[in-house]
Amino acid sequence: MNREALQKYYPAIIGVGILAPLLLIYFTFFRVSPVTPEHVGTPAQIPPTPKAGEGGFNRYPAKDASVEVQGKMVPLETLREEVTTAPDQRSKVAAINLLGDNHDLHAAPMLLDLLTNDDPYVRGQSGAALTKILGADFHYRANMPEAQRKVTIEEMRRQAAKMIAHVENPNAPPPPKKK
Repeated sequence: MNREALQKYYPAIIGVGILAPLLLIYFTFFRVSPVTPEHVGTPAQIPPTPKAGEGGFNRYPAKDASVEVQGKMVPLETLREEVTTAPDQRSKVAAINLLGDNHDLHAAPMLLDLLTNDDPYVRGQSGAALTKILGADFHYRANMPEAQRKVTIEEMRRQAAKMIAHVENPNAPPPPKKK
């Protein structure tokens, strides 16, 4: 084709170049999917919030709860025992991580004791699990100087004690705030 023949198609080429992105935007963001008959009248499936005696306060499991590990239900109590009795570091750390992932507040005192363990890896994993359980980062690091670790551990102990007291007695008034 020669240049003059192409010039008569320029407006169409430019139009397609502008229209194609606009159609893409429309079909991506503004098009509403149709409502099908099976969606009409069905309520949203929202799980009920657990009460304090039925699995902990909000996100914390009950003391006798179980979790699924490799397709089997394992009581949290068994994991707590594994942390103290495990013969090797790998089993101990796996149990620590599972307790942290499941927000087991009842394991917090035991994990706080592990923050003074001789093994820095166990200390670090215990600190990470407590961060998940307590819901706050206290900036605990396993390689901190011992004096700094002690201060941080005491802060974590105070927070854990408050949370355990609240979970065990949710109707108790909150402690007074410091000024």
